Amino acid sequence: MKRRVLLLLLLFLVLMLPTAVFAQTIVGSDEAIRNDVAVFGEDLTIEDGATVSGDIAVFNGNATIDGTVSGDVAVFNGDATINGPVSGDVAIFNGSLTLGETAVFSGDCVVFNGNITGDVPAGSDCVALGVPFIASMGGFMNQIGQRSPGSVEAPPPPVEVRHQRSFWGEMVGTAFASLFMGLLAFGAAAVFPQSLERVSGSARQKPLASGVVGFLTAFAVPILLLFLLIVTVILTFVLIGLLGYPILFGLSVVYGLAVLFGWLAMGTVLGGWLARILHLKNRGVKSTAVLGVVTLTLLLGLLDALSLGAIQVIVTTVLLWMGLGAVALTKFGRRPYPPVMVASNSGDDDVNIQFPQKDEEKFTAVMNTLPDEANTLKN
Repeated sequence: MKRRVLLLLLLFLVLMLPTAVFAQTIVGSDEAIRNDVAVFGEDLTIEDGATVSGDIAVFNGNATIDGTVSGDVAVFNGDATINGPVSGDVAIFNGSLTLGETAVFSGDCVVFNGNITGDVPAGSDCVALGVPFIASMGGFMNQIGQRSPGSVEAPPPPVEVRHQRSFWGEMVGTAFASLFMGLLAFGAAAVFPQSLERVSGSARQKPLASGVVGFLTAFAVPILLLFLLIVTVILTFVLIGLLGYPILFGLSVVYGLAVLFGWLAMGTVLGGWLARILHLKNRGVKSTAVLGVVTLTLLLGLLDALSLGAIQVIVTTVLLWMGLGAVALTKFGRRPYPPVMVASNSGDDDVNIQFPQKDEEKFTAVMNTLPDEANTLKN
């Protein structure tokens, strides 16, 4: 699509079209308009034989073009029917496009949340996309495009009826949610036991580092996804292609899985702590993951049922940051953090082995118990 079409669409989004110098409902067959045409809250009809030397914008109305338009055509919250020649591009938001047998346009067309009916003229490309964000603009545009004279006021919004909260009803729902999360934790521990242990170990040993990294990731990734979404939508406008949508979807799925896996890891940390407190014999990753995740879900549900939503939000946010940071530090549990052991050989006979500081004393004590002849690593 041409650059001026993209600029026109961006102007629509910020509602900067009051500068259009002409606005009417019907352009007669013997009329010639040399300016842009912008219509709010009404249908626009350009009769056969009429000429518009400019762009056309219709808000909250339908457009029927039988005459000649030398600019672009954009319709918000309405359908467009084109039977005459249009030398520019066509963009329809929350509406459908109908192309007659005599329709001719040298540009391209894009239809959001609608259908394309009729034969596309040769040499032009048309694409129909479903974009929920643009569909949600309908209510806002309806308020902007209402007629001021003689307009009918919208009925008042329905009064929201607040039902009294039931403590036991919410706890029953929490119990089902705990059961579901427990099954999810068991499945993750059964399929990825080593990865789950590494992530939970990182969160347990490095809680501050995990929280800081998770905090940064929780803000950086959504901003990146939003930037990619804007770039993808712009590329869609210019009809370069739809390659950005699969990439955006894949990144969103990976981010969601990271958040979920980090949450299950935090439950595993809690489960290990409870297992030690309760002196449980079975402290495997499956049992601790299920115990911790179920307990964590029940506790958060209890806080919500007791109208302690602020505490629930704080606890949930901190745990999500720590879990997400642990996932990032361990690269989805593919490597331990902090490293358990790093061995290096500089080419000589000496081998340098480094342990975390808390294990160095144990290693030294074991080495000192060996005879000097057998202990080649001593000193």
